[in-house]
Amino acid sequence: MAISDLATASENLFTAISGEAVSDTVKSNVTDATSILALGLSILQRSTSFNVDGVVAGSTEALNGITQAIKAARTPLTTSVPAIAGA
Repeated sequence: MAISDLATASENLFTAISGEAVSDTVKSNVTDATSILALGLSILQRSTSFNVDGVVAGSTEALNGITQAIKAARTPLTTSVPAIAGA
């Protein structure tokens, strides 16, 4: 289970939204919480009928996609847009 990837994706989203880096204190707290979350999810996975790994992977992909969209929305185009023929 890639909990650390989920945590990294969350930190990247925070940075994209706020424009600020995650502080060392927060990173340390996230590392501790990630360990606890990994344990909790492994226990949950044993007693559920759904794919916990898939949920974590999908959530990570979703956060990465949102981060990419935010970064793209904040990045000005550096090339000119071609004129439409006949306009």
